[in-house]
Amino acid sequence: MLKCYGTGFCANDPELKYIGQNNTANVQVTICFNRSYRRGDQWEQETAFVRCKAWGRMAERMNEVLGKGKLVSVEGFITQENWTTQDNQKRSMLILRVERFQPCEKFTSNGQGGDGSRTASQNEPSPSGNDVPPPDDGDDDDIPF
Repeated sequence: MLKCYGTGFCANDPELKYIGQNNTANVQVTICFNRSYRRGDQWEQETAFVRCKAWGRMAERMNEVLGKGKLVSVEGFITQENWTTQDNQKRSMLILRVERFQPCEKFTSNGQGGDGSRTASQNEPSPSGNDVPPPDDGDDDDIPF
């Protein structure tokens, strides 16, 4: 099993289907992963498009929160799907089977999220030295370890 981790952008909206007698949720989305590297004095960029699939409640959740252009971190393993076309040609494709995912938020240079929301540090005043509580000098005998 080949375990993979990556952060990229959704290249399309998720495609949710319900499959089988149990109506199991299945989602499919393509994620674009970019890699920048230096070749001599120039920066090069390499892009890979990876088809990702998830099942069950995770599939439904991915369908709810992801969309084209959204940044997401995924973790899963690579599998190979094989099939035969109608004209008897054998085909295969590598798929990332998602085990975990985390939507990510893009931040702009003005400190706002990609949706225009302000970050927590801008919504709350920063603590000054006077706002920090003094250390607890109490007895540690009540700690259970």
